[in-house]
Amino acid sequence: MRKSTKGGGFAYDYSIYADNFEDKISNKMSFPLKINQNHASITVNAPNDIEAKKFFLDNEILSELPVIVNTISKFSNDIAHIHEKRRQNGGNPKNFVSFLEEICNAAVNRLQGTLFHGNAKIRTHFRYYNKANDDYPSLCQSEKEDGKEIRTVKWDSLVKCAFDTKKPIILSANRSYSCIDPIATVWEDNITLIPHCISFKTEYQDSQDNKEERPILTFCLSIKDIQSNKDRQILYLLAHLNFDKILSDIIDCYIKEFGIKPEEFLNHIDESKSKVLCPSP
Repeated sequence: MRKSTKGGGFAYDYSIYADNFEDKISNKMSFPLKINQNHASITVNAPNDIEAKKFFLDNEILSELPVIVNTISKFSNDIAHIHEKRRQNGGNPKNFVSFLEEICNAAVNRLQGTLFHGNAKIRTHFRYYNKANDDYPSLCQSEKEDGKEIRTVKWDSLVKCAFDTKKPIILSANRSYSCIDPIATVWEDNITLIPHCISFKTEYQDSQDNKEERPILTFCLSIKDIQSNKDRQILYLLAHLNFDKILSDIIDCYIKEFGIKPEEFLNHIDESKSKVLCPSP
């Protein structure tokens, strides 16, 4: 920065630079020359780069990283054991749904009380694609509370964000894309992710014959009774540590081994739902 002198010339002025953000003596604006402490940061996913946010990691949350990594590894091993047992019974669409339900329960059993502390409670669930309405009704979930079913969500929501970006999306960082009124639910935050299995997609065709890809499945982990901001930060770290890829690999392995076909699976779900809504006399 330069300042003019009495003789009409210019001289460099370093007076605004100081070690502190505010020079209390002169009451001038100042810029720091030194950074006393560096904080690591991660990017919180958003539908586009402009809306992406930075999350700074303090020492407390950094100390949780080994626990998070170890917990994810144990969860993956839990599912591997479940998969091994299922090899004895073979695979079909009906068994696939129960396998997904076991994933939901295993995630809650492993993460609840380990990553999320105190009174904080988590719920996990899968939704499936409904071609008729271009939306995602509930498929299965961890143990129900008070018999409540998971809400149906539209395609044009956090589901679309997660599919288009191929990244997990956190509700609290992307509320404008949610289709659920926060007042209408006790669940305070969640992470939505898409199991990106190469073959497990379908096609939507609108009234003008435009075609778009749709994922068959979505996965969501919701949290309520949050005691501290750290519970929310755990969601950010799960996204950063590629929890979606771990889940994708688990499901993709099952689909390939047992030859689960997308359209056959959706037809099975539609038939199952029809029997529940219209039981035989």
